[in-house]
Amino acid sequence: LAMPWLDQVQFYQFDSQGVLLQQWQTGDETPFASRAIATTGWVFPMAEQCSHAPCQTLLYVRHTGAVKLLLSHQPLMAIPQQQQFVLTLQFGLLLFAILLSALLALLTARADYGWLSCQLLALTLLLLDRTGSGFQWLWPQAPRLNRWIELAQPLMILSSCGLLSRYFQL
Repeated sequence: LAMPWLDQVQFYQFDSQGVLLQQWQTGDETPFASRAIATTGWVFPMAEQCSHAPCQTLLYVRHTGAVKLLLSHQPLMAIPQQQQFVLTLQFGLLLFAILLSALLALLTARADYGWLSCQLLALTLLLLDRTGSGFQWLWPQAPRLNRWIELAQPLMILSSCGLLSRYFQL
């Protein structure tokens, strides 16, 4: 499941007799270390017995918003280094833009630079949340921050309104 923002994910695997082989209970409301495999998506290892005999897999997902699940069964492939590099580059450029616009807002006392800084901050927080990078690298032991990051959406709207009102001089 390539959706790092799911609140609760439970994975159960049973053999053909109904005996529980393994279970995982995780989600973005639990510490990052609770994941079966340390990746931003939800990846679960298959029990060894399932490679020789039929097994049943159950997945339970709870999330506060609407969710459409796209499941796949495939060998684990790590995030390519190039993709990780691009994400790191994006976050670095966004951080630079936030600091630059905040500095310009302080030096020029212009509110539009302040609104731009807020908008870039909200965008960065939303990207950290949606890619799972924030939870994986910045706050792995603080799952409650995942709830607070959702406040970036109203911040994005508010800063957009502030920036547009300054642009159109309303």
